[in-house]
Amino acid sequence: MRVAIFLAMNLLASPVLWAVPAIESTPGFGLLQCPIPPMGVIRFAVRSDKTTANMYEWSGKTYRELGSEEMDKRFFSTFKAGSNHQWNFWELANVNRTVVGPGTLLSTPYSMDPGEKILAAGLERKGDDIDEPTEFVFLEVATSRIIKRVEVGRSIVGLSWDPNSAAVVVMSRVERYGKKSLRERLAAAIGHPISYDDIFLDVIGVDGAAHCSVAPASSIPYGTGLVRWDTK
Repeated sequence: MRVAIFLAMNLLASPVLWAVPAIESTPGFGLLQCPIPPMGVIRFAVRSDKTTANMYEWSGKTYRELGSEEMDKRFFSTFKAGSNHQWNFWELANVNRTVVGPGTLLSTPYSMDPGEKILAAGLERKGDDIDEPTEFVFLEVATSRIIKRVEVGRSIVGLSWDPNSAAVVVMSRVERYGKKSLRERLAAAIGHPISYDDIFLDVIGVDGAAHCSVAPASSIPYGTGLVRWDTK
């Protein structure tokens, strides 16, 4: 048994077995529904391997790919200081994270609107066996009033406000585990299954109404991304 595990670990370490396939884009950008096309420009990055990402610009019902570059915080360098776009750590000391009610907790990702009056934040629920929320809330910061709870139904990895504070763009993913190839079966056997993710973006109004939804990429190994919404 120890010999088998040793061989499996060595095979998994092989650069041939671990070569990450290129991103697979859905034809026609995967426009799902779009009764209210977004204004301005939504810029997003979808990771295509562990260090680089495919960059996109989305305006109205069209988009263009900008090529690939390193996936790091430079992508967000145009955000003004204090805009509170945060993906991993809660840093809002003035916000009651339990305001929604018992068994819930405001979580990352979150984003403050440009007017700094409304917070869009992920919502964790007690008993959820997931790392990322599938629901988020719009919260009026001054009064702690819950404006709207929105169930996305997928793991939320990013939120960003439109420049007019009327809607947010939500990046989410659906994860599955591969068990077909030798590499995938070996990884699953030692407790480290390889995940593949389909990526979605949804534009949602403060009233909870769906404005526009797209599925830009599918079957990305360990897939995730970043998103921001600019005026132009």
